[in-house]
Amino acid sequence: MPHSGRHRFWARWFTALVAVMLMAAPAGCGTVRDAISDGSGSAGELRPGRAEVACRFDGEILPEVSGLAASIRHPGVLWTHNDSGDDSRIFAIDASDCRMRAEVRLTGVTARDAEAIAVGRDAQGDPVIWLADIGDNRDSWDSVRLYRIGEPRRLVDQAVAASSFTIRYEDGPRDAEALLVDPSPGGAIWLATKRQAADGGMYRVPDSIVSKGSAVARRVGSVPAMTSDGSYAPDGRHFVLRTYTGATLFRSPPPGSGGQAVAIPLQPQGEAIAFSHDSRSLFLASERSDQLWRLPLD
Repeated sequence: MPHSGRHRFWARWFTALVAVMLMAAPAGCGTVRDAISDGSGSAGELRPGRAEVACRFDGEILPEVSGLAASIRHPGVLWTHNDSGDDSRIFAIDASDCRMRAEVRLTGVTARDAEAIAVGRDAQGDPVIWLADIGDNRDSWDSVRLYRIGEPRRLVDQAVAASSFTIRYEDGPRDAEALLVDPSPGGAIWLATKRQAADGGMYRVPDSIVSKGSAVARRVGSVPAMTSDGSYAPDGRHFVLRTYTGATLFRSPPPGSGGQAVAIPLQPQGEAIAFSHDSRSLFLASERSDQLWRLPLD
């Protein structure tokens, strides 16, 4: 997430806030809960445990982790990427030890501010990776883009041609950092926008974007302020949204129901969250830390 002007102010403000909370909170998970606009009750069935550090990233290759997604083809592997300033590339890492398994370069596209990643299935049921080039700190871009590749069958360094899809919001430019993709074949796509002092929005991307190459995203609900990432469970039953200080589990489909607040580790500029391949854990990462956290869901 690049910062300039008033955005540097907000970034410094929130970084300072998290630092104070880190000093005040006991070791382990934080206790801050996010309010949700229309949710009530519990998402049910999921009982979050206590988060632990699973491993540490290679900070030279992944200095600013901005998104996470569980592989479909390779159980136990997470796809990830850096924030803006990196090339158009993604990485496969082992979720148990953070070992780098592959670097995949997306050819034919140039990422401007990639903020999120998701793994879904195309209409034929084949696994695909979506990289969301949706960051817009100044709310000034007329459009944003999604890039898609088939999930590689082999985890080796390679270059893969990417398809590009253009999105406009029905109510004007928006900054966004969360991408949700339904795991069913040809599953629907949503973007969650990020606002500093007010609720953001959940936007549905029309299915026609795959055939037409562009679409207008329509607002279908609200999300917590400062939503920095999200993830759809591979079993299709839940999705999660995170902010810098907390997370909320919902029953699918978006905009969701039964919001359940979840305590997560307090991370400086935490901008990545993903369900595990079996939907039984959450993984979390930060742009300002090399730690990959795992939070079990019993």
